[in-house]
Amino acid sequence: MDDPEVLQLVGNIIAGAMGKAELANSPVTLAQLTSLKTDGEAALTAESLAEDELTARRTERADMFVEIRAAVDGFAQHAGTVYKHNKALLQGVSLDVTNPPAPVGPLPAPGNLQSFFGDMEGTIHLQWDRVKRRDTYIVECASSINGPWTQVYVGKFPRATCGGLTPGAEYFFRVRAVGGSTGTSPWSDVTRKRAA
Repeated sequence: MDDPEVLQLVGNIIAGAMGKAELANSPVTLAQLTSLKTDGEAALTAESLAEDELTARRTERADMFVEIRAAVDGFAQHAGTVYKHNKALLQGVSLDVTNPPAPVGPLPAPGNLQSFFGDMEGTIHLQWDRVKRRDTYIVECASSINGPWTQVYVGKFPRATCGGLTPGAEYFFRVRAVGGSTGTSPWSDVTRKRAA
């Protein structure tokens, strides 16, 4: 039973025992229970207010440190420009030189594209090696190595199942990776397979 439930029980006891002469000789009087209930309610209210205050203080602190970090970053950028990124001079004001991040470059084409008979008639399973920094993959299918190509899958996983194919017919597949800031990769090597 948690604390509010205890207070509810005390309230019920007081209400139920009121006016019952046979309980008048209890070592704990209804007046004492009433006083304790009032004090308990006050303690719960004080705790709740303190928790609200603490939440507000934590939010203020978080906001303040966002501002402090932004100010430090602004000062560091200015000092870097003034000192021409001289490590010794920057360390003299408790700053350091960081190496700029290496350019990311374009995404590579997905490698190791493989095709397998599907579990159901008219299907082919595909899988390929994962490409880092990609958002999605695009798979295309054609009935000839020269196309025309039709998009059959867009998704995040390095595998796909192509369905609705003509059983026994040969199909060609290729895949490319797409990244939000890294552009689109070249097409992979083509794989071919007869549909199950």
